[in-house]
Amino acid sequence: MYTGKYADEPAQFLDTQDDDELVKDVRVYVTAELFMLDDLKQLALHRFKSKLGRIWVSELLADCVREVYASTTKCEHGLRSAVVEVAYTYGAQLWEKKGFRDLIRDGGDFAVDLVGKCTGRQN
Repeated sequence: MYTGKYADEPAQFLDTQDDDELVKDVRVYVTAELFMLDDLKQLALHRFKSKLGRIWVSELLADCVREVYASTTKCEHGLRSAVVEVAYTYGAQLWEKKGFRDLIRDGGDFAVDLVGKCTGRQN
């Protein structure tokens, strides 16, 4: 972790299942934030955004958004901005997914941030 790098491939010697592609970067980012490892934090954000651009169609997106908002604070904009931007960009397609509609129905900071983006009145 202190080298500022981490592997993308799943850990092979775990007794439990490794994190999915999106959540792994979220957890590395949050850990890097906690230990003030800015280079690692930026690497995790870069990888997260890159994967998010390809995997936004996944059924895992709603769970990923929940993970981002549960593990970050309102003043942390990197991960939150990334998921809001994807939801804003692909909102019509995402609305077809029950998991995404349920996420919006749950309300919370993500719904507020998304509406703020849609109306041009972000915090």
